[in-house]
Amino acid sequence: MCVGYSLGMMTVEYALAQILHTCNMFLPKGMSPKDLSMEEVSGPSLTRSEALRLRVTPRLPASVYIKAGIKNVA
Repeated sequence: MCVGYSLGMMTVEYALAQILHTCNMFLPKGMSPKDLSMEEVSGPSLTRSEALRLRVTPRLPASVYIKAGIKNVA
């Protein structure tokens, strides 16, 4: 097993947790959950056959992001 595996997993989990905590995610207009393809393609790593498309918007007020040092908040 890779020496940096634990650090890599922790970094990915932290980044994903930040996104899930601070953002709302929606499917694009006109798309329903039934339209999502969950098929996979096998290769060096397992990936989805179609990319997941989401609309991501900030969940918290802009002042929170500015105070945290995130300057580009729409």
